[in-house]
Amino acid sequence: MASANTVGKILAEIVLCGFPNFNPTPEMTQVWIAYLSDIDDDLLMMALRHHVSTSKSAWAPSIPELRAAAAHLQTRVNGLPDAFEAWEDVLNAKSGERVWLEGNVIVREEYRWKHPLVKTVAQQLGWPRDFINDSVTRAHFLKAWDVAVAKVMESHAEIPEVERYIEAKRSGKALPIGQVMDALEVTK
Repeated sequence: MASANTVGKILAEIVLCGFPNFNPTPEMTQVWIAYLSDIDDDLLMMALRHHVSTSKSAWAPSIPELRAAAAHLQTRVNGLPDAFEAWEDVLNAKSGERVWLEGNVIVREEYRWKHPLVKTVAQQLGWPRDFINDSVTRAHFLKAWDVAVAKVMESHAEIPEVERYIEAKRSGKALPIGQVMDALEVTK
């Protein structure tokens, strides 16, 4: 998890990159620590470097932009395929198993998906039983894939306190706002 030291290095690197009007204060540093401390040190540093090297903006990255960059990198590390790679995986899966002949023996092996999310989305669309390889099914798969990936990205970018709040509300419990503020360690 990102330490205060790492967040300090992040802010210093942003300053050294020469972004205009970026002058972190001690209070700003504390807020950045609160919002970024759940991200691994190395992932956070790479998220900054990814953002700086790929952004078209001349402005310093914001907390949400760094969290989004970290989420994007994490999905790449986890091997999440793009939409067309996922569709190709579904087409290769056929019935869900790989079958071949070794001598006089038919060998069956469960298909190894590129990522479990591909299988989940395919099954939501009726794979393998009701799955037809046509342009309509492909269009529905690609749309469903985009929605599933957006949910993954959102869950990776969300701070743990918000997730805990949502779960508490779903279970009928409420977190007092003071507990939420303490969890974020935001100065009052």
